[in-house]
Amino acid sequence: MRLKIFTATLLIQAFLAGSSFAAPTTNTFKIVVIVNKDPISHSDLDDRIKLISLMSGISAKKQDMENMRNQVLQSLIQEKLQIKAAKDKKIEILDAEVEKTLQGMAKDNNMSYDQFLSILSTNNIPKHTLAARVRAQLAWVKYIRQQFAPIVYVTDSEVDKKLTQIKSAQNQTQYLVSEIMLLVSTPAQEQSVRNDVNKLIADLKAGANFGMLAQQLSKDSNGATGGDLGWLSVEQIDPSVATVITDLKPGEISKPIRTPAGFKIVKLREIRRAGEADPNEAQISFCQAFFPLTPTSTEQDLAIVGPKVDQTITVSGCDAFRKKVKEYSVEYKHNVDIKMGQLPEQLKNMLKVAALGKCLDPIMTEQGLLVQMVCSRKTPTLAPLNTEEIRADIEQQKLSQQATRELQRLLSGAYLDFKDQKYASVVK
Repeated sequence: MRLKIFTATLLIQAFLAGSSFAAPTTNTFKIVVIVNKDPISHSDLDDRIKLISLMSGISAKKQDMENMRNQVLQSLIQEKLQIKAAKDKKIEILDAEVEKTLQGMAKDNNMSYDQFLSILSTNNIPKHTLAARVRAQLAWVKYIRQQFAPIVYVTDSEVDKKLTQIKSAQNQTQYLVSEIMLLVSTPAQEQSVRNDVNKLIADLKAGANFGMLAQQLSKDSNGATGGDLGWLSVEQIDPSVATVITDLKPGEISKPIRTPAGFKIVKLREIRRAGEADPNEAQISFCQAFFPLTPTSTEQDLAIVGPKVDQTITVSGCDAFRKKVKEYSVEYKHNVDIKMGQLPEQLKNMLKVAALGKCLDPIMTEQGLLVQMVCSRKTPTLAPLNTEEIRADIEQQKLSQQATRELQRLLSGAYLDFKDQKYASVVK
C-alpha cells in the first residue's frame, strides 16, 4: 500500500480536529493591559493564541504558541479600540449577527454548527473568544463605512485610467500576492518585531495557513481578506517587495522585508500573463474517502484495512470509486465544482496535477487514511471588463487606506496601562 505522510494539514476539518490544547498554567485572570478602561487578561491572550494556533495549523507546542504573544496582544488591543470607536458612534453589533457569521464559518468548513462549537470546546477554546473577534470585525467594517463612505468618491477619470492600465498590461507577467505586515512603531521594537517575523516565517514554512495568520496578525488593511493583494504587475508592487517577488516560485514565502512602516512577509501564490483567466477560478470535482487507519493504528488494524485500501486505489473513474468505498462502508464525500482558490494550498497543489479518474497516493491524517480521486476539471473563462466592478475595487482601496490611517490615529491616542511590564515595550 503506497503511503504519503504529511505533517501539515490538508483540509480545514483535519486541522480543526487536531490534538486538544492544554489548559494554561499561568495566572490567567491577571490583567496584562488596560486599553482606555477595557482590560485584557492573560486568559484573553491565552485563548486567542490557542484559537489562532488551531485555525492556522501552527503547532500546539507551548513554545510555538508563546512565540505569538506579542503580535496577538497587539491585535487584541486594536480590537478593543475598534469596538470602542464603533460604540462611540452608536454602532452596535447584535448577537444574532455574530451567530450568523459563526454559522457561516461552520458551513464553509463543511460542518454543522454543533460540530464547529464542539471542536472549539475540545480544544479548550471558549466560544466567546472567536465571537469577540467576529464582533470586532463586523463593528470595524460598519464604522469605516459610516465614517468614510460618504467622503470617498471615485471619479470617471479614475475608472478610465484603471481600464487603460489593464488594457495596456496585456501579456505582461502578473503575480498573485499575499502579505503579512507587522508594524515597528519605535526603534526599541525593531529587534523584537524582527524576531516575531522570523518565527512566523518558520511556522508558515512548516505548513501554517498564511491567509489565516494574515487575518489574525497582519496590521495592514488587507489583513481582513487574508493579506490578499490580488493580481499585480511588477510596476504595481511596492518596490521593496517587487525585487523579492520576482525571485520566488508559486507557493514560496519570502524572507523578512523591511519597509518604512515595519516588516512584511510575502507569499507568491500564482503567476499568469495579464489577460489570462485566473487559475484559482478553475473548478474541480473530486471524491474523498477516509479509511479507519490513523498514525496510532495497530498492525492488526493495518492487516484488516490495508487490503481494502489496495483494492480501492486500483479502480478507475469516480463511479467505480464511490461503489467500492460504499462496499467497505467508509466515510465518503463527493466535492462538486469547487474553485481551486478555495482549497488549502497543499491539497490544491496535489489535485491540480492529478490524473482524472485515478486515485492519488493515500495520505495519513488524524481523521483517517485519506484516499482521493479527481473526477473533472473546468477551465475558467476570462470575465469581460466591468466598469462597476472596477469602480467598486477603487472605492474599497480608498476605504482600506482610510481604515489604516484611522486605526493608527486610534492607537496614537489610546491610553494603555500595562500591568505586565514585559509587554510594554513591544506593543506601542
